[in-house]
Amino acid sequence: MGNWYTSKPIDVGGTIKQSVPKACGMKVHQAHLVRKGATEKSQKSQSNGTMMAITPLSIWCHRLETQDIVKAVREYTILIHPNELVVLANTFYTLTLCYLLNHTS
Repeated sequence: MGNWYTSKPIDVGGTIKQSVPKACGMKVHQAHLVRKGATEKSQKSQSNGTMMAITPLSIWCHRLETQDIVKAVREYTILIHPNELVVLANTFYTLTLCYLLNHTS
């Protein structure tokens, strides 16, 4: 995520600006630093930053068991949006996408 942030994407929302910079320049995976930034700065945010990026995760996990999908969505979402309402919205959205991917004709 830090590499994406430093690539100067076209648009970066305020909530992402509050949490992701802690991931920049990491030599190893240190998700706890990103979570710390999100918890300190974005606890009340209900913006759509993670929902915009959740579709690739939905594709990746659409064949997993439901409890594993829910866990993956939670872990991904709290990196940037530790707000429980955002976690629930992303969970329902992802479960819907997974259902659609698994039930196409």
